Amino acid sequence: MVHIVGAVKQQLRVSLDERSVAALERAFNTLQGLRTGFVFGVLPSSTAFNELHILCCEAAIGLEQWGMAESCLKIFAGKRAPTRALDARALYCEGLIGLHNIPISFRGRAKVTSHLRCATKIVTGVKIALEEWPKEAHTLAVGVEHLWLAIRDLFIPGSFDSVLDIVAFVLALHEKLGLGGPFSQLQWSTRYAMCLRGVGRHQEAVSQLSTASELVSRVGSERLQLQFLRVQIAFWASLPATRTKQDYTKPVLQALYVAQAFFCGMIDEFSATADLIAAHEKLLLDPEKKEIKLKSRKTMEAEITFSDPALVMDVLSEVVLGLALCGADEVCKISLPSLLQGDSVRPRLFGEFAQAILRARACGALGLAKALDASYLTRTMADALFNCIKAVEGTMDNARMIEDPSERAYTLQIGCVILWNLSLPLLQSETRGKLRHTLKRIVVLLTNYGSCLTGLLVHVAYESSLIEFEEDNPILPLNK
Repeated sequence: MVHIVGAVKQQLRVSLDERSVAALERAFNTLQGLRTGFVFGVLPSSTAFNELHILCCEAAIGLEQWGMAESCLKIFAGKRAPTRALDARALYCEGLIGLHNIPISFRGRAKVTSHLRCATKIVTGVKIALEEWPKEAHTLAVGVEHLWLAIRDLFIPGSFDSVLDIVAFVLALHEKLGLGGPFSQLQWSTRYAMCLRGVGRHQEAVSQLSTASELVSRVGSERLQLQFLRVQIAFWASLPATRTKQDYTKPVLQALYVAQAFFCGMIDEFSATADLIAAHEKLLLDPEKKEIKLKSRKTMEAEITFSDPALVMDVLSEVVLGLALCGADEVCKISLPSLLQGDSVRPRLFGEFAQAILRARACGALGLAKALDASYLTRTMADALFNCIKAVEGTMDNARMIEDPSERAYTLQIGCVILWNLSLPLLQSETRGKLRHTLKRIVVLLTNYGSCLTGLLVHVAYESSLIEFEEDNPILPLNK
C-alpha cells in the first residue's frame, strides 16, 4: 500500500511540475482503482485515501481539470483529513471549485452571495492554517491568495461593504505576522483603502492610503514609488473635494502628477496643456533638480531620488502622450524622436501611441469642432484612421515585451482608450463593420485585466454587439 501511495504522489508532483494532464489522469485513475479495491487487491486506509484525493484535487484545480477536481471533492468533502493543514487545503479546494461553478449570468445579490459562500470556505481554511502558525506559513499564504480570487469580482461599487471585513482580516494578518512581505501588505493595504472609500468612509480611506505610501517609502523602489503615485492620483480623483494640486519638488514627480491628473480627469484639457508643457520643459532641463521651496523635513525625505534614466523616460513618455491628446503637437514632437528610438520598451510604445494620435489629427479626422457631425469624414480620412488603428494594435501586440505585468496591463489599457478614441469617428453604418475585431479586442483586454474602466467597457461592448447584430441580420439594420 505504501508504494502505491508514493506512486500516486509522484505522479501528482509530475503533473504540477510539468503541467502534465496525462500524469494527473494516471494518478486519478489509480485513485479510482483504490476506491474500488481493485489495485493489487488492497484497500487504502481512510486517512491516506482522503489525503490522496485532496492532493489530486489541488493538482486538478491547478491544471483546470474541473471534472476530476469535483470527483475528488465528493470523496473528501466534510471528512477529517490526516492533518490540520490538509483540512485547510481541503476547504480551499471546496471554495475554488464553488467559485468556478458560479454561473457567469449571476448579477447583484446572487453574485455577491455566491462569491461570499466560497470566500467563507477559504477564510475557514485560513483560520485553521493560522492555528499551525508559523509551521504552516506557506499554507496560510496560499489561502490568502485563493481568498483574493474569491472576492476580487466584488471590488465594484455597491459590493465593497460585503468584503470589507474580509479584507480587514487579511490586512491584520499581514500587519501582525509579516505575512507575504511588504509587497503583499501593500496590495492588501491599498485594497482596504478602496473598500473604505467604497463604503463612504473617505477620511479613513485617505489615512489608510497614507499608511500604504509609507510602506512604499520603506521598500525604497523608485519604480514602485512611481506606480503607487498613479494609484494615489486615481484614488484622489474618485473622492469628494478632490486634491487638484500636489506640491512636489522634483520635476519627475511633478510631471507624473500632471499627466496622471489629466488622464484621470482631475484637470481640464486647457489647464492640462499648460501644465504638461511646463512639466515637459522641466524634464528636459534637469529631471532631478529641486525647486527652492520651504519644505518640511518629512516631506523632503519622502521624495526619493531618481537615479534610473529609464524611469525618467517612462514619465516623459506619459507627458508626451498627454501633450498629443491635448493637441500640443509641436511640443510633443520635440521629444517624440528620442522616445521612438530609445531602448526602453514602455517609453517607445507610449511614443508610438502619441505618434498615431498626431497622424490621426493631421488627416483631419479628430477635428473637435466637427465631432458632433460624422458626415465630414471622407474616404481618405477613414483610411488614414484605420491605418492609425492598425498601428496602435501593432503597438499593443509589442506590449508583451514589457516584463513588469502591472506596467504591461497599464500600457494595454492606455492602448484600449486610444483605440476607442480613434474608432469614434468610424462608428457609422458605412465603416463600423470594419471595427469588429478592434472592439472585440478592447472588450477582451479590459475584461481579462479586471479593468476599472467600466464605463468604457460598457460603451465598447454595446457598439460591438450592434456590429454583431447587423452582421447576423443584414436586412434588419438597427436604428441607434
